[in-house]
Amino acid sequence: MTKKSGFEQYIDPTGEFTNKELAVGDWFVRHKIFLRRLSFGLLIAWGVITIAFSTFVIGEYLFRGLWQDKDTRLRQVADLSSPTATQLFAADPLQEEKIQVFASSPGKYDIHSAFTNENAWYVAYVTYHYEASTGPTEMKEVVVLPGQRAAVSILGIESPKRPSSVKLAIDRIRWERINAHFVSDVPAYVADRLDFMTADTAIGAETEEGTSKITFTLTNETVFDYWHADFLVEMRRGKAIVGVFPLSVPTLRAQEERAIDLRPFVNLDRVTNIRLIPAMDVFDRSIYMPVGS
Repeated sequence: MTKKSGFEQYIDPTGEFTNKELAVGDWFVRHKIFLRRLSFGLLIAWGVITIAFSTFVIGEYLFRGLWQDKDTRLRQVADLSSPTATQLFAADPLQEEKIQVFASSPGKYDIHSAFTNENAWYVAYVTYHYEASTGPTEMKEVVVLPGQRAAVSILGIESPKRPSSVKLAIDRIRWERINAHFVSDVPAYVADRLDFMTADTAIGAETEEGTSKITFTLTNETVFDYWHADFLVEMRRGKAIVGVFPLSVPTLRAQEERAIDLRPFVNLDRVTNIRLIPAMDVFDRSIYMPVGS
């Protein structure tokens, strides 16, 4: 019969621990210095391994990976600068409409056309003028918003006769891509800020004064207040444009209705409807009135 050790024979009168727990504690106390040295050794070994591995990786990158990255960057720049890549990421050209000339008043004429920007992420800033039989016109700039149609007009040209042989000359064109971090949905952004409605349009002559008259109600359906809401009014007969008229509405507030009264010199017998072309850069924050002003 095996003789029990002193630990096995000991019985704790308090019942707080067993003989097995006492034996484990005794072993830990006897080997405490060894366990501490073992822990330090493992930590030192882990530190040496990680430092050695990091040194190897950094050295490999400095002597080989760094040069590979430089070569890759040069190839990417070359690829993006190629004619194929330029065409892939460049904006599509603006679509130009037919040029028309209208008599705006005695001895004055309006030259009118329009650009359509079919790009979803690019704004076009175009400086232009017209060449005509009467000579070159002044230069003007128009902003063509993504997915929008913008008027390209020179109004009130003084001439004893109707300008002919009219050609549009583009002096400069600058494309600006919209940053997706600031505007994630460009069509919705533009539409929310150009939501203007017309109603109760009346076209005819003022019976008392005998002058041409176009009246309508303009409603700002947006949630934005504008210092000036600028438009070009196209006077139409069906779909055909028969005249144009500038319109600037000061301090037009959100959801506001404004009665508009235009007195063009165009023969209104030919006019059956009107169409507003906004002439505002909605990405220019200076056109908006501060909240609460």
